[in-house]
Amino acid sequence: ATDAASGGRTPAGVLSAGFAAAARFQAAAQAAAPATSILYRAGEGETLDEIAWRRFGSPAAVAAVLALNPALASRPRLLAGTLVSLPSSAALPPPTEAVALWD
Repeated sequence: ATDAASGGRTPAGVLSAGFAAAARFQAAAQAAAPATSILYRAGEGETLDEIAWRRFGSPAAVAAVLALNPALASRPRLLAGTLVSLPSSAALPPPTEAVALWD
């Protein structure tokens, strides 16, 4: 049986087409990500700075994550499943020296 709303495809065909589109999107995201980065799938409501800080614990990492994801920088909160490129640890600038305020 076919369904006119699905363009004449069966529900299973529509589902297969959806999975194929998702696989193509993920492949494109991986191809666009620099070789020195990894992909992270965001949870509902996460922000780029929270992800960077939790993963790397460095202010420099926040800037690096923003640089890899300019299209996501304007989103205050990410949708669940958003793919975020994260730099490899080797791609991050070295940590800056800590300054002691008191002896």
